[in-house]
Amino acid sequence: DRLAQEPSMRVLDLRPAMLLAKQDAQIYYSTDSHWNDLGGLAAYKAILEALKSDFPELSPHTISDFKITFQEPKILDLSYIIGSTSLVEERVQLQPLFKQTAQSESTVLPSGRHITFARNRKPDLPTALFFHDSFLYSVMPFLSEHFSQTYYVDILAGNDMLPNAWVEQVQPDVVVIVLNEHFLDLLPEFLATGRPDFEDESLR
Repeated sequence: DRLAQEPSMRVLDLRPAMLLAKQDAQIYYSTDSHWNDLGGLAAYKAILEALKSDFPELSPHTISDFKITFQEPKILDLSYIIGSTSLVEERVQLQPLFKQTAQSESTVLPSGRHITFARNRKPDLPTALFFHDSFLYSVMPFLSEHFSQTYYVDILAGNDMLPNAWVEQVQPDVVVIVLNEHFLDLLPEFLATGRPDFEDESLR
């Protein structure tokens, strides 16, 4: 509620989009705490629809624009946490049936987190800056197709990743912060200082 009162900030609750999407498909992995590609697609559509009033050109793709495939089973994060080598799960993957126009590259920082940059061959699209936690990784490939340049800054990348510095350097048309619920209490400090206390390993 406190965040929603900020005059320059709009708050988007992704839970309704997730609840709607799960009526038709499994959107989380059984052995992982994150969205699969189908969950990522639902989040992507909700984010673009929320931005569409300011950027009418942001029209999300639908599930019919993708081919659903499955990658070979792999140990995912919940299995890894409990030390299991037998609880593996195949991973759903959405392969575009359209020609992709964005290319991305990532830099791995000493923290193990990533800074990702995507450039689109359509320069007239808006520029976007996303601050995010690990949930956005499944959403990035969808989003990058709709912006001329997209910057993705993991908020756990390190305290030198100050949000104001990124905004001043990039000069984006839109800034989006994507966080799961257990980070929300830290968001006001992050916005104010760029240096929330993420040292608690339970938050990673």
